[in-house]
Amino acid sequence: MRNFNITLLLFVVLFSNCNAQQESLEGSLEIEYTARTRGSSVIIIYKENSLTLRSTSEDKLINLKEENIKRIHVEVSKIKLSEIKGLKAPTEKRFTDGALSAHFVIKKEGITYVSSDFDHEYPPKELTMLYDTLIAIIQKASK
Repeated sequence: MRNFNITLLLFVVLFSNCNAQQESLEGSLEIEYTARTRGSSVIIIYKENSLTLRSTSEDKLINLKEENIKRIHVEVSKIKLSEIKGLKAPTEKRFTDGALSAHFVIKKEGITYVSSDFDHEYPPKELTMLYDTLIAIIQKASK
């Protein structure tokens, strides 16, 4: 009987701990991608297990599946957030209105990180996978 109680106690502790970690993982991350120029804008927001797209031409709310939430968290975990402010943009068309000027704001565990500006659709290589993941989710939801 004692072994049963110990086993039951371990199960309860492990189960509640896993749920707490999952809630912490999902609740500790917000992402905002903003791209703007005169008369045109694209804003993508990841918050509370949903993705919102606001642009000059459309508004869309996407409720995310667990696999997409994990993909987003994995991509963010690969980024050295403290260094995104100094990342070099691969192109400079935004300086001549050849592209929308874009940046990421990532809020993780209460700390806000803002990236350097870059051309819309051409993020620094360190942010490319995150950008591509967000766009792929939006495109898949549009089909």
